Amino acid sequence: MIDSTIKAFSFVLIFFFGWSQATICQTASADNNSETTIVKHQLKVRGASCKTDLGMIVSKVKKLEGVKACEIVKRGAISTLQVEYHSRRVDFQKIKAAIESTGTCEDPDARRYKVKL
Repeated sequence: MIDSTIKAFSFVLIFFFGWSQATICQTASADNNSETTIVKHQLKVRGASCKTDLGMIVSKVKKLEGVKACEIVKRGAISTLQVEYHSRRVDFQKIKAAIESTGTCEDPDARRYKVKL
């Protein structure tokens, strides 16, 4: 039952977000023995090549409830971040919004980052 649910969830993710480097893991919570789905995505972020800007983005994403980890995989004109999160606590759209609403180190009011899977 649970395996079929995970497979169906994987299909939905691929259908809506396109084929990406997403990994879905299943773990049991120790406190209430309920099951949680952990998702890993590699996100492409355009416009964030500065080390300070990427640091601000990573910091903002890590503050979201449900995000387990966020790290820089590749820095460049299109940088890559790997984000690991609990899908029941936070969704991709909230993570995307957090990244795209981050200002730059030169202009905190600028909103120049674009995210895609």
